[in-house]
Amino acid sequence: MHLRRAVVLFAIVLGIAAVAASLAPHPSNQPSPGSALGGATQTAAAPPPPAAAPTADLRMSLGRGKPPLETVKPGSHLMLRVTVNEPGQVSFLGDEQPAEPGTPATFDVLGPASGRLPVTFTPAAGGAPRSGTIVVRAPRD
Repeated sequence: MHLRRAVVLFAIVLGIAAVAASLAPHPSNQPSPGSALGGATQTAAAPPPPAAAPTADLRMSLGRGKPPLETVKPGSHLMLRVTVNEPGQVSFLGDEQPAEPGTPATFDVLGPASGRLPVTFTPAAGGAPRSGTIVVRAPRD
């Protein structure tokens, strides 16, 4: 008895779905908006993808000695790896990364249009911070 009711209900639902599908308009039967007005249909071309930013893969050592200075092009994709000779924290563009000998601090950022960007290392054991600078400017012709 229950099986018969379920089969009948299934047949009714299937019939309603078939009627609804036959009444629904097909996409190929609908006129395009441009042809209804008598004009030619034009499709807008997709804009080209933006050019990829040049990548600058920089390695900077903030050990003892003269502070390093690196130059990159404006808008560059910077992959900065900072090596140190003792454990501590490296900060760059407001971000801090831990670093120790053999494990550099790594920063993956999109550089600004111009400016001088400090890279600072603060030793974990204390002591004077050491820094370097990345200069962002257009290449000179």
